[in-house]
Amino acid sequence: MTNYRLKEETLTLERTRARLRLTEWGAAPLLYFALLPDKRYLSDSDHASRWSIAYRLVGRHALVLGDPMGDPSAAPEAIAAFLDECKLHHWTPAFYQVTPEHLPTYRAAGLRAVKVGEEARIVLNDFSLAGKRFKNLRNDLRRLEKTGVVLEEFAPGALTDSETIDDMTEICAGWRRANRAGEAGFAMGAFDPLSRLFRESRTLAARDLESGQLLAFTTFVPAFGLGQQSGWTLDLMRRRANSPHGVMDFLIVSATQLFAEEGAELLSLGLSPLAGADDPRESRQMSLVRHFLYRRMGRVYNFQGLHTFKAKFATHWEPRYLISRPGTALAVTAGAVLKAHLSPLEPKKQHSSTSLRRRGLVLTALLVLLLSPFEKTLAKRAVSHPRRWAHFHAIHFHPHLLHFQRDRTSDRQFLQAGPTA
Repeated sequence: MTNYRLKEETLTLERTRARLRLTEWGAAPLLYFALLPDKRYLSDSDHASRWSIAYRLVGRHALVLGDPMGDPSAAPEAIAAFLDECKLHHWTPAFYQVTPEHLPTYRAAGLRAVKVGEEARIVLNDFSLAGKRFKNLRNDLRRLEKTGVVLEEFAPGALTDSETIDDMTEICAGWRRANRAGEAGFAMGAFDPLSRLFRESRTLAARDLESGQLLAFTTFVPAFGLGQQSGWTLDLMRRRANSPHGVMDFLIVSATQLFAEEGAELLSLGLSPLAGADDPRESRQMSLVRHFLYRRMGRVYNFQGLHTFKAKFATHWEPRYLISRPGTALAVTAGAVLKAHLSPLEPKKQHSSTSLRRRGLVLTALLVLLLSPFEKTLAKRAVSHPRRWAHFHAIHFHPHLLHFQRDRTSDRQFLQAGPTA
């Protein structure tokens, strides 16, 4: 018990340091999720504490979320220290969804970068519903208003109404059944009304005025610029199966208007996986495979649908990368990232169904296709036989690529020792 208490106190201190680095120096919008309780931390030993790194162990992989937090000039020191820590513990290091800013630093440390998609951003000063582009959207929003759909807005910490929380819980349960999935984690939040994440999130909800039924809701977490909050990051999007068409559009547009009126600069819609233009530093073979998977794998994961939704609103796109050592199997590293997302490490094990495991294996196999050492062969087949290859023959990859070795100290033991979110 004493060891657990000491570990909890250490984690609380390190999480506090990470939060200070985040609010003092700013960071990519994704990095609010570095404060979730599934993370461990590495910080500099200097009293001034110029940097912090948030990571999670998945088997022998140490997965860092985003770039180091803190003074940008300290990034080379932070990356080198983390690689030394991984070497000490025989972990395989990886950095997920890093920005282009520090790519030269990662490469100088002997690491490689693979593009994993682009982050959709709305620069609020540049956003307007005027013009032909938003004609259909304007019509949908007017129709929703005529049918009596109204907006409810809850500031962080203000959502205490038990009836509304029960409605949100019901919507999430229906969403999980429809998608045959549990709550996600690592680079996004999970719905938990008791968590600190929930208390610090801002919630927008759509309600049918006539029936009083809650139709859908979205949550947003803070995004930080240099020394101040600069905007918000979209986290959860949940709706009832019978909610009217366009209700999510209604919530996103309402968010842009509210945040802009309050003086916010940015609304991030998060990553669009596999999307975006070719990276000049990316091999042609890898680019072909990435585009092929993006177009053809809609039956497994709706990459295009997600990108189309975000593209309706985004004014800017920024590339994001997966960083790893050249000697490691990219397929296994990508699978570890996927497992981190599918296992939010909630205190109680929930929704661990066969369908969730099956979905995880299929998505892992998809990422094996994208990041395997055989991308040249895959690209050639994708170009020469697109229809036949679309049947996802590569699901028969060797099973050892989907195996994850457990660390001696399990992540769940670590969670039990850490503070409640």
